[in-house]
This record gives sequence, C-alpha cells and structure tokens, in this order.
Amino acid sequence: MASSADSLHITLHGRGSHASQPHRSIDPVVMAASAVTRLQTIVSREVAPDDLAVVTVGSIVGGDAENVIPGSAVMKVDTRAINASTRERVLKSVERIVRAECEASGALKEPEFRKTREFPLMFNDEKIVETLTGAFAEHFQELPHHFARDGPRLGGSEDFAILGTSINRPCCFWVYGGTDPEVWDKLEKEGKLDELPINHSPLFAPVLQPTLKVAVDAYALGALTYLVKQSDFL
Repeated sequence: MASSADSLHITLHGRGSHASQPHRSIDPVVMAASAVTRLQTIVSREVAPDDLAVVTVGSIVGGDAENVIPGSAVMKVDTRAINASTRERVLKSVERIVRAECEASGALKEPEFRKTREFPLMFNDEKIVETLTGAFAEHFQELPHHFARDGPRLGGSEDFAILGTSINRPCCFWVYGGTDPEVWDKLEKEGKLDELPINHSPLFAPVLQPTLKVAVDAYALGALTYLVKQSDFL
C-alpha cells in the first residue's frame, strides 16, 4: 500500500579555510556535492527497472558566509523502497558512496550517520480488505462518492504502518479524494495532473465537503463493521 521511508542526517568532516586560500581546505561542500551526484546512480544503476526506490537529498547545510570554507557540512537524505531487500540495499549503498567520497576527498575523519526517522513498509491485511470491501461498496454506491477496491500504491510513506507492525497485528489503510472535480477534470484534460497540489504543498486545499463527510462515514463504518454484531443493525 505504501513504501518504506528512512531519513538520515550525514555529517561530512573537512578542514575550514578562507575562500581566498582554498588550497588550505578540505572542502566539505564540494565533498557533499560529489556525493549528491553519485547518490543518484543508486536508483538508476543499482535498482532493477521493475523495482522501485527513491533517493533524495533534500538539504545540504555547510557554513554561513560566502567567503569562508566551512569545516563540516550536513546532508539530509531521504530514501524510499517497496520491498525489504531493496530498502536494505539502498541504505547500504548510501553509506558506501558517502564514505567513498569522503575518502576520495581526504576527509579528516569518517562521516557520521544519524537516522532521524523510519517508516516500515505498509501492507493491507487481505482479510480486513475483504471484510471492509463489502461494507464500503454497499454504503458508497452513488457517484461521485463511489467505492473503488483497487487503487494505485501510495507514492509516499505512512507512519500508520508502525501501529500494526509494532505489535504484529493486521491493519488496513484507505484513502479518499478531496479534490474539486472541476479542477481535476480541467487538469486531466490539459495533461497536467502532476501539477495538482498534494499534501506538504502550501497550495494543498481539499474541498471541505463532501470530503469530511465521506471520511467520517468511512471511519465510522470501518469501526462498526468490527465492533457491532450484525443483529444490532436490525
């Protein structure tokens, strides 16, 4: 249903100097830049075309003045994968590449890796899916609020998966739409659906209704399906 996610803060150690004397430095910003370029080859050259992984360097922080070469730099890296073996391999490749770039640059000491978060792979339990499918299909019958059993895998990751995996219990995650149908149809016609703002975008603005009603109905129905006996509905 959703990919795994692992985020790292990686500190690269160099030697600071004045910008007018770069030969006295071991520039950690250049070191980071080389690592960023090389990290892009993990997905393009180490992950099979029929598999899926993402490696993103979302931030490089090094120094605060244009005329000073800093002594260290921090890279903030985010990785995603859709199976456990690829997840492990990608993380090992990130570490291998960063260590190699530091060695090639003559870094004064080994880079430091600190994991800042991790979300497990999220799988919907088949039994729960079957049970909820009947209830949802009956309740959400009319367009445009109909129920669709199969949808695309989420592009992102969900900490919801922690709830089930941490105590080894089955779980099920579902999504519901909140985009104005007119906006969707217009962008679809223009071939610009990729421009539709999603969560984490400052322009993300789902319509209030019927989004809230559909969401509340689904959550209540999901709970009632398991908590209330069939006879209680009569």
